[in-house]
Amino acid sequence: MWRYYDFGDKTAPTLVLLHGATGTAEVFFKQLLSLAPKGYRLISVQYPGYSTYARWLPGFDKFLDAAGVTEVHLFGTALGGYLAQCYAHYRPNRVLSLILCCSFSDTKYYAEANPFAEVFQWTPDFLLKRMLLSNFPDGEVEKEIANSIDFMVEQLECVKRQDLASRLSLNCTVGPFAAQELKLDQSKITIIDVLDDVVLPEKVREEVFNSYPDARQALLKSGGNFPYLSRADEINMHIEVHMRFVCNVNGALNDDDEPIRSDTSSVPGEKQTQSDSSIEPETEIHKSEKSSEKVKDVFAD
Repeated sequence: MWRYYDFGDKTAPTLVLLHGATGTAEVFFKQLLSLAPKGYRLISVQYPGYSTYARWLPGFDKFLDAAGVTEVHLFGTALGGYLAQCYAHYRPNRVLSLILCCSFSDTKYYAEANPFAEVFQWTPDFLLKRMLLSNFPDGEVEKEIANSIDFMVEQLECVKRQDLASRLSLNCTVGPFAAQELKLDQSKITIIDVLDDVVLPEKVREEVFNSYPDARQALLKSGGNFPYLSRADEINMHIEVHMRFVCNVNGALNDDDEPIRSDTSSVPGEKQTQSDSSIEPETEIHKSEKSSEKVKDVFAD
């Protein structure tokens, strides 16, 4: 069953948001509340337990049909970003643009690290959750990052075993396309990433930029694994800039403008777009308690 939240004018440009392996339809609530009133239709989707791309892609196709969406912009984080690329390859005439947030362009790294991905379908619930929770930092982090971790841990507890197993299977199976096969104009792709330590290996993250060298780029100084929660204002700003550009509305940037980068990055010689949170905040350090607590709860089940 597809779970989703549908906000905004049904006739407006439609942005569908796809979560990663640990997410739910609720994780993009800050984007729904901020961007829907600005003239966009946002649909946050929680996809069902499809363990193969051969099932997921036509399943998503039918979901869009049922939602009355003929053309779509896709925002995906982690696994959701890779699924967005797969769908853009699968239905090139339906996908208008992509926003890839802390994502990857190839699953080969994960497939090689987990050669027995089919075992996930028979793995107990507590072990699947343990695998995912082991990637969550449990040390001291900024308050907003700690809050984002705690929220995601709570959401993970709501996900069924079959859904977790299918997501891990997709994540650790070689996907159906190579990035160079994507026909979408790279100027209609925005890559968002953070510069602090996250679970995605640096090699995997760099592959995204190498795969789409002409894509627009937005780099955040920090944000952790879930910047759409911990740095929602910045993420929403970059989403809105992207949508204005690709939809050619509200003073969109010119085609020959350089890729955007948040000035929280320090790349010399690049044109930068200032983000409100680029002003150094008063940093508070907090320990994310729930991640370690939930691990204990999982083992107690």
